[in-house]
Amino acid sequence: MHGIADRSLAAAFDGTFQPSGLPANPPAGYFAWCAGRIGQAHRDRLASLPLTVTPDIDGLGPVAFCHGTARDDNEMAV
Repeated sequence: MHGIADRSLAAAFDGTFQPSGLPANPPAGYFAWCAGRIGQAHRDRLASLPLTVTPDIDGLGPVAFCHGTARDDNEMAV
């Protein structure tokens, strides 16, 4: 399952990173520095992570997990 940092790192690798302005985000240079230390296979793996994961949990059944909300990894549920 991916979140903001995974998407941001893949975008920095591609040269398309745009800071979101969220207070919890590290400085833009952080993603550029990190992107310079991964290869194409790592970038592709990060970009391919699903937005949600729904494993079958013993005693509960299927449970959905997501970063942010199931619609958007930038959205905050309140």
